[in-house]
Amino acid sequence: MKKHLGTILLFFFTITLLSFYLVKGNLLNYFLKPYFETYLSQASGLQVQIKSLDLSLWKTSLEVQGLSLLDAPTTFIEIPRISASIQRQALFIGKLALKDAVFFEPKIKIDLSTNVQKKKQSPAFFLGSPIVSYDFRKIEIQKSSLTIIKNDSSFEARDVSLQLHRKQKNTYDMTLSLQDQTITSHQTIYRIAKTVWSGSWKTPLWIEGNVSIDHLTSGKQVLPHLKAHLRLHPNQLALKDIFIETPFLPLRANAMIDFEKNWKLKSIAGSMNENPLEFSWTPDQKLLIKIPHLDLKKFFHPYLLIEGEGESTLTLPLGKKPWEAEATLQLKNLTVQKIFLGKAHLSASIKYPQLTYAVTLTHPHQEAAAKLTGNLTWGPSLQGRGFLEAHHFSIWKENFKSASLSFDIEKSHLYLKDAFLIKKRGQFLLSGSLSTSGKVNLFLSSKEISLQEFDQIPRWIDGPFTVEARLQNTLQDPSFHAVFSVPETMFREKSLGLSSCEITFKKQTLALRAFLFDKNIQTQVMLSTQKDLPYHATLNIQNFDITPLIYFFHHKFLDISVVVRSHFEWDGALRTGWVSQGSFVIESLSLTSKQLSIQNKGSLQVHAHHNQYTVDHFFLEGTHTALAIQGTIVPKGPVRLSLEGPFDLSILSLATAFFEKSAGMAKISAHIEGTTQKPVVFGSFYLNSGELKTSWFPALIENISSSISFSQNKISIEKFQGHLGNGILDISGTALFEKKEPVYDIRTKFKEVSLQFPSWLYSTASGELALSGSKRPYLLHGNVEILESIYKENIDWRSKIIALKKARYLPKVQDTGPSPLTFDISIQAPKNIFVQNNLAKLEASGKLKVFGDPKNIYLTGQLNLLNGLAFFKNNEFQLKAASLTFADKKEIDPDFFIQAETEVKTYKISLKAEGKLSEYHLTLSSDPSLPDADILSLLAFGTVRSNLSDQSLVDVTSLELGALLFGGVQEKIQEGTKKTLGITFRLSPSYSDTKHATVPRLLISKPFGKHADLLFSSTLDKSTVFSDKEFNLKYHFNRNLSIVSYWEDLSDEELQDNSSLGIDLQAQIEFP
Repeated sequence: MKKHLGTILLFFFTITLLSFYLVKGNLLNYFLKPYFETYLSQASGLQVQIKSLDLSLWKTSLEVQGLSLLDAPTTFIEIPRISASIQRQALFIGKLALKDAVFFEPKIKIDLSTNVQKKKQSPAFFLGSPIVSYDFRKIEIQKSSLTIIKNDSSFEARDVSLQLHRKQKNTYDMTLSLQDQTITSHQTIYRIAKTVWSGSWKTPLWIEGNVSIDHLTSGKQVLPHLKAHLRLHPNQLALKDIFIETPFLPLRANAMIDFEKNWKLKSIAGSMNENPLEFSWTPDQKLLIKIPHLDLKKFFHPYLLIEGEGESTLTLPLGKKPWEAEATLQLKNLTVQKIFLGKAHLSASIKYPQLTYAVTLTHPHQEAAAKLTGNLTWGPSLQGRGFLEAHHFSIWKENFKSASLSFDIEKSHLYLKDAFLIKKRGQFLLSGSLSTSGKVNLFLSSKEISLQEFDQIPRWIDGPFTVEARLQNTLQDPSFHAVFSVPETMFREKSLGLSSCEITFKKQTLALRAFLFDKNIQTQVMLSTQKDLPYHATLNIQNFDITPLIYFFHHKFLDISVVVRSHFEWDGALRTGWVSQGSFVIESLSLTSKQLSIQNKGSLQVHAHHNQYTVDHFFLEGTHTALAIQGTIVPKGPVRLSLEGPFDLSILSLATAFFEKSAGMAKISAHIEGTTQKPVVFGSFYLNSGELKTSWFPALIENISSSISFSQNKISIEKFQGHLGNGILDISGTALFEKKEPVYDIRTKFKEVSLQFPSWLYSTASGELALSGSKRPYLLHGNVEILESIYKENIDWRSKIIALKKARYLPKVQDTGPSPLTFDISIQAPKNIFVQNNLAKLEASGKLKVFGDPKNIYLTGQLNLLNGLAFFKNNEFQLKAASLTFADKKEIDPDFFIQAETEVKTYKISLKAEGKLSEYHLTLSSDPSLPDADILSLLAFGTVRSNLSDQSLVDVTSLELGALLFGGVQEKIQEGTKKTLGITFRLSPSYSDTKHATVPRLLISKPFGKHADLLFSSTLDKSTVFSDKEFNLKYHFNRNLSIVSYWEDLSDEELQDNSSLGIDLQAQIEFP
């Protein structure tokens, strides 16, 4: 029996286990289920329930069904199924070692609200020695849902997937994906379509990888994409290559956040769009974010043409509720779309949910200014109001006096109220609304506006102007209707009748109808916004003088009459340039002036069919003209045109505004063949007794004799000779057009040419210049000798220097492409450089070199004084030495040195000035020695301060005022008052009989007609503005005889006994 006892017990134990398995299942599962429930409950502090647990020793796997972790109705974790693999070897030593795990469709909801009572977690307790160990190679969470709630904020993700793959010990590759996320904060809802994290995780906390967020929305606002590289460890969070795609422009940023122990914030550094950010804390523990050197060009390039420099600050009180912030922005040289706006200041204050803001724009050298103020309130819908006002600004090259606009924002709508845009006298009125959904309803009208108020319309054209326009529907599918009308168009005081234009845009079709000058010109255009922009256009001119239209495009006066009868009809596609059918017929053309009379012989007919143009024989005959034109043109295809016959060159000034004046006998014989991309020109051009003057160069070239030939891709200037400024001009050379860019080799010689260019400089020069090069920029180089140069313009040296200082801070002209020219020109002036104006009378010599390009011309070299005098405060200085040195290759701001002397009474005064024109030092000294204030008094009033009246303006403050009036401000005020009021004034020293001292005297004069003028003069006193007053009214009978009436008051009172009134007769006799 004992022999078989072991076998019997084993059999009994096996039968028991089998029976238990058939009734209860796996014996290990029976014991492991309560073990795991107890273990997880004590480890997490939550109530844990497991529906079933299946441990397979043969498959080395563990399946857990229905795992639930409960804390409260609002906090739970439910995992329908967990699948894990185990290590077989660990079972022999009583261990359950889990290797990999997959969590299927878990649902997680966590409530962190402060009003929820948390259970106090007890430490994990194990029944005996723990039998579970973890050595995961892979953890996967599939199709999970996650909800986190804290008070009135929540986060929900409906589809969460996680993959962890062990790379090495304690290091995992991790991929986390969250889809369909909703974030609620303070009644504001944000939605995120997808968030993806991919990187590595090293326990306990070392994370590095890339994160991306797609389609973040809040209401109607959409943030399409955000991505960044993130690195987190216990002491630092680094965010690199942050890219945020916004509806306006992409943002690129970097950030570095350092922590102390217990995750306490230590420091932050970063940048945004290449602009460094500085982070610091104020004494009251507010976070200050500052951009000390803000560069808007870097911030917006290449998406928006915005430039400017300045600084910006943002102050955030951390942890304060409601959320608050303050922001400021200071800018200079602000330029938007190549429009210089000047200085800008922005201040904003946020106290959630309200934003209060103010924006101010001021131009540094003009009266232009603008200010925008208002507030916004966030909530279920945006609300707020604002006010905009602007003064002395321009839109599309049109100047406006002022503008004002008030608006309200309510329920996602922007309502415009009381919007005015004022020209000189008339104004435009705007009202309506816009919505965030794109709906629009705007109405524009005019009031008391005339054509003369528009800067782009020549002054010879006038008449009352009215407009009524309405924009409706949505911005995606707008509906627009506008009527422009001029009830009576006036041209040089002659009525041309009614002109009107109606524009309609509806259902992606633009329709234009215009009736000009009592329907003498009629046009209609239909344009569709479909793919290729197809159109149909007609134009009819009924035997009408189109000179007003020529004036409109040329902006210059032409004493001509151009009478045309014409018809135009065209069908094509605007985007591709294709013309399916068209005809352009000029039945009659008559061009008449005092020296010119030209008419057409036969009609000019241009026909188009399937993008091929045919020009029938067309003849112009008249004064010195017998010109014939014919041929065919195919865009981007073959071309065959001929132009033959003599013509009067004055036609050029009518055809283009580039030539202000043209005259002479010309003859052309030209044939154009090849293609429109590579035309081949053969022929010749001759000109005799010609005259030319361009719009960019004021001098007239006279007596031109020219011979130019065209041969294939070459233009040869065999002769171009003429007179320029009483000197001789000779041009010759070639231009080759074989390659993409032409090759120039053109040489110019000029001798004793006298020019007034610029307008303030008279010069006579000789020299040689050449234009050469095979591609842009071409080089203009050569040598110029100045024979004589005279500068006569009276200037205020103070205002000129002030203006120069301001100009130095103006932004550079926006680059629109490579410059066509560069300069390398040497200028020599051995003598005869004269300055003769209110500041100096001198002669100088020098050598200069001009280089750069037309946008940025720079000088190097030096000018030296030969002899001369300088004038300062009505005193004559003998110039001892003076020089002007140009050495800066970045700007024209030369170094100068001046040393001069003068004598005032018994004092010898020396003046020394040196530095740059933008920043200089002026030193005064005297012999015998005097304080600076006495030297200024001597120069201004001819005496030292001790001899001046105690009550005069010439104490410390009065000297400054007197010096100011004697300097540039006096000339500026004179110029302004003379222009606007016809008044001139000056300030000069005068001896006062009542003060018994030298005091400043103000003289104001105004002419009345040709024969009368009024003069008022008075001394300036500190206690009374006017004293020792005199009025003089003079009437001139002729050049030699006049009568003068005067009134004089030698007191400070309005009426005293010592006032006097009288009349004088003045006669002037000239003796031979």
